[in-house]
Amino acid sequence: MKKLYLIYSFCLFFIVFSCSKNNESNRTECGKAIIINKTQFMSIDTIKAVYIDSFTLNGNCLSLVIGYSGCNNGHEMDLITTNEVAESLPVQVTLKIRDNDPQECEAFFIQKYTFDLSPLAMILSSEAQARLLFSQVNREVLWDIDK
Repeated sequence: MKKLYLIYSFCLFFIVFSCSKNNESNRTECGKAIIINKTQFMSIDTIKAVYIDSFTLNGNCLSLVIGYSGCNNGHEMDLITTNEVAESLPVQVTLKIRDNDPQECEAFFIQKYTFDLSPLAMILSSEAQARLLFSQVNREVLWDIDK
């Protein structure tokens, strides 16, 4: 019976450790890494859009002050794009923000989120700048790509 208990405990520990490790796998030194996935990008409901109050760029780190509605504060957000680039000078990349905990409440919260644009910088390796277009809120920012 003790052996069964030890095996069960080890399996439970392994599952818990594995899940917590996977949740952090897309975190970097400057926040959550941007997701480059066309399917996820297309599935975002633009009617339930978030509001971008302000943004700052520091190299490949994009900080956004995001407003959103819900029943409680602390929603997890993702920054998502596709690998499609609009050819212009500079090139243009469309971004969407996904609220991973959408709620039908009338309260409004504002929170700062930081995203790592390095995966996008690798796709745009031959470019010096890119115009980042936030389609949900009709805002844009010029990004000097950090190589």
